[in-house]
Amino acid sequence: MANLIIADENEGRRNLLAGTLEREGFSVTRTSTLRQTEGTALGTMPDVLVLDAEWRAADALDSAQRLMADPEFSFKSRIVLLSRDTSRDMLVSAAKAGIHEVLGKPLNMSALIVQLWKHAKKEFVPPPAEVGSHSSQGFFDVNLSLKDPTWAMPMLQNMLNPEVINPQFVEEILAKLAADEVDIDGVDSSNLGSLLRTVFGQLLESHVDGDNKEQIKELQQNIGDKKTPKLGTSLEDVLQEEADELTEEILTKMEEILSEGIPEITALEDDLKIKVDPEFINLVKHSSESIQELFWEIGVPGRLNDPSLSLWVEDSLKSVEDILKSIPEMPDEEE
Repeated sequence: MANLIIADENEGRRNLLAGTLEREGFSVTRTSTLRQTEGTALGTMPDVLVLDAEWRAADALDSAQRLMADPEFSFKSRIVLLSRDTSRDMLVSAAKAGIHEVLGKPLNMSALIVQLWKHAKKEFVPPPAEVGSHSSQGFFDVNLSLKDPTWAMPMLQNMLNPEVINPQFVEEILAKLAADEVDIDGVDSSNLGSLLRTVFGQLLESHVDGDNKEQIKELQQNIGDKKTPKLGTSLEDVLQEEADELTEEILTKMEEILSEGIPEITALEDDLKIKVDPEFINLVKHSSESIQELFWEIGVPGRLNDPSLSLWVEDSLKSVEDILKSIPEMPDEEE
């Protein structure tokens, strides 16, 4: 069963939409403020957040952007915005805020249900608008566009290597020119390879911005130090080599992140150890558990309005004061 949050400050409209979706098999949670919506969404990680665009005291796009800034929420959940305004500017703003789809009002309920099931199943749904190949609106942004020629730069840099533009490659070009009846008299094959590398390098520089040109020149100067492809390397081989290197780098990083090795701990010498009163340990444990429960209660949407929390805070402060008073002064290292 897919979990939804219906966020709308209009109670009648909220309940009507929630009731309809519940009959379609969704599990629905209702929220009436954006602050409550954000807390509930981050606490439950719904499959889809259905967010109304019109709020009197807050901005739905700002709220969506804050939610999508959370890595776990952006990975697990999607946001569908219900809006009367479906202009180009509105769609671009929604896409920049991380919203996955904008549906216009008045709603077509059948279309809404179909789209919600797509989002709940994490099927592909086109974004509200294209926001440019170099815009970054969330995590894991690839910044890749066929209109941007720099995406192929690593592959082209490898193909400029002398081991790729080799004598065999040059001879094949000369043979094709001869077959096409192109006049090649006076063309020195020994210089043709250098000519090709210079021409391709200049083409590569001419299609990138100024910020990347210095990087390309440096790479071309040091190209002999890089790992070179084998003779006769094809386009597919170059792409596969780049993919293998990227895979190896990802696996190395993931191994570091997911490492479960036991950290090394250096035990203190006997003369450096100090005795701790068991009652003090019990006080710290009891106070820590109480403060942990307090923080958990504070995080529950709407719980801050409970007056009993103020007494709980006062008790926790008193416990912390007792702990600080009970901690002995640590001796100086010189002593």
